[in-house]
Amino acid sequence: MDVLFLTTNRFTDGSAGSQRELVLGKLLRFLGYDVCFCTLADAKYGEIHEFKSFQYVTLRKSGKSLIKRFFNYFNYSKNLKRLLADEFSNQIIKKIVVTDIPWNAFEFVLRYAKRKKIDLIHNSVEWYSPQEYHYGRLSIEYNLNNFLNTTIIRNPMKVIGISSYLTAYFRFRNIRALRLPFIVDTETIKCEKRCSFDKLVLLYAGNATGRKDYLKEMIEGLSVLSDNELNRIEFRIFGVSDYSIINDCKVDQKVLVKLKDTLKMYGKVPHEVVLSHLREAHFTPLLRSETLRYAKAGFPTKITESLASGTPVICNITSDLGMFIRDGIEGLIVSSCSADAFAEAIRRALLLSSDEMLAMQIAARECVENKLDYRNYSEEMKSFLEM
Repeated sequence: MDVLFLTTNRFTDGSAGSQRELVLGKLLRFLGYDVCFCTLADAKYGEIHEFKSFQYVTLRKSGKSLIKRFFNYFNYSKNLKRLLADEFSNQIIKKIVVTDIPWNAFEFVLRYAKRKKIDLIHNSVEWYSPQEYHYGRLSIEYNLNNFLNTTIIRNPMKVIGISSYLTAYFRFRNIRALRLPFIVDTETIKCEKRCSFDKLVLLYAGNATGRKDYLKEMIEGLSVLSDNELNRIEFRIFGVSDYSIINDCKVDQKVLVKLKDTLKMYGKVPHEVVLSHLREAHFTPLLRSETLRYAKAGFPTKITESLASGTPVICNITSDLGMFIRDGIEGLIVSSCSADAFAEAIRRALLLSSDEMLAMQIAARECVENKLDYRNYSEEMKSFLEM
């Protein structure tokens, strides 16, 4: 083992964090490194398992109760120490990559890497905004993340940042940083569109309990359209319930009544179901704040996934999206994060011919192949690791 990758993600669950870690593992392996993941996956504790040709070990003991989850998280450091002293005692570890582990584990890893002269790299993907949380700046999750970025991450640690915003911040602190957006392995993602042109099919998959994606503005934007325009649109929403639309997104019930034939609510479904519907979608819409830090610092997973499937996007420009999406080519740019601006973009989509949509689908896939496939970053990553 050359690289030990530490995370509290489940790794095998298909989550956005796990997908990023897996593709980073592929990039490291592409460069000749042997990678092993240390996770909180649902597997037998302490044993070496295999997932998609990667070895991984879980420090998660069985049980789904709140108390069990609490102890699995806060015993991560103790269990990691035991793993390094026992099963991995004969391993030569050249680099340690960390995504998100408890503070005490982070401090232990910092000391361990320094003592063993191992390169330590942080996979940085978030910098939250207080506006995302009910208790704002008093939120525990917000403060933990803020403390991680401002204090725990420090020299001689390196950073792989998911956005220009994050990498610029760490470079300002004289920490070596590499920008690496949400990348994928295009060889494992099929691009099989089967769109009908009877209706314009929009697809959104996400979570409405936070204030990250502005689903309310998208739905209200549709309500601005005429009945004739709405008759030509189907908006499929996954991962969100009717209850969340009303209570979390604060969408007026009168709006939902008007859109009862346009909105198709699917709730929580397996990721494979979303991917199946994505083949039928003409666009995936996404609105995020253009001013809040979380949107500047992150990079939307769903944008890369959509483009990889050959599905153009309808979005406003946040984070580094302007590097990958050109108006009328890979997607339609929404002028602002508002219902009216979103409605205008939908009207533009309704005017597109089938040939124009096909050209955008081809451009979307080519964008990922040429700019967001992990192989395109091999030379940059190699130089970064050898610094």
